[in-house]
Amino acid sequence: MATSILPSELRGVGFVSGRRGIGKSFFCATAENPELVCFLDYEAKGEGIHEQLHFGAYYPITEIAAGRGPLGVWQETERVIRELPKDHFTTVIIDNVSPLELALNAEASRDVTKYVKDFSLNLKNVQEGRFGGLKSVVNFLITEKVCAPLHAKGVRLIL
Repeated sequence: MATSILPSELRGVGFVSGRRGIGKSFFCATAENPELVCFLDYEAKGEGIHEQLHFGAYYPITEIAAGRGPLGVWQETERVIRELPKDHFTTVIIDNVSPLELALNAEASRDVTKYVKDFSLNLKNVQEGRFGGLKSVVNFLITEKVCAPLHAKGVRLIL
């Protein structure tokens, strides 16, 4: 197995922002030994980086879910996370997070009553858009359905 170059204290979730075309994706892709990186591509632009660096895993999520809308994007993301081997990847790159957020909005809308109960939120507030509305559900989904499962699989860094 490949050797990680991540410092042991580098754990958690990072967010990289900058102007379009500045190299955010490539910057994230070089944070770790490529064999230990799982790249979840929501923009169909990471393929070129994958061809250069040869990630341990590369998933063009929006292409895999083509024609199935945001809910299909979420279903494919959830499947990939579920099927990732434990203790194989140290880093997962989510590029770009905006389509994933739209997908999680679709999932939250699909069963808002269940999620409001699960996360101890007020259904009326969510339905009326108060205190973040549906975004409050999405915030919990990011933690419960994306980050926590990835960390449980041994992923140290999510970018």
